[in-house]
Amino acid sequence: MGKIDDEFEYLEYEYKNLQINIQNVKQIINITKKLNDKIVDILKLKVEEYRKCMTSIKKMLERRKKKIEEPGLFNKVATSMSVKLNIKEDEEKNNLIDIIIQGCNFNINSLNKKFDEVNITSKTIIKLKNRIINIEENCIDSLKRLY
Repeated sequence: MGKIDDEFEYLEYEYKNLQINIQNVKQIINITKKLNDKIVDILKLKVEEYRKCMTSIKKMLERRKKKIEEPGLFNKVATSMSVKLNIKEDEEKNNLIDIIIQGCNFNINSLNKKFDEVNITSKTIIKLKNRIINIEENCIDSLKRLY
């Protein structure tokens, strides 16, 4: 693939990934009634930071004259069902923290894996990748303090 195609593929992947992650986080907040305010605040901050990254991605794509297709209904339903299967309404706080941390680590690993599959030299895109990884790492650090 060419440089522009790799950049588009990566940005599109990350944009859709962020959309799904926002949906997951919102669903975790809605499903779990025992969430304490500190966990909710950490998750809301994560969503806010994700949205900022999505705005950056949209701008990068506009400059490249590319558009992203929104994830289909099937992806949204599958994601929703996955969260419902993994998190119970009466989930213990430490179990919930573990589940969220696993999700953060999965996001970091999948982001790095995708990045390794494409040829990205754009410093802006590399900074974006590192910014998203920092969001995940900050979430993990904040959650670990709540054990």
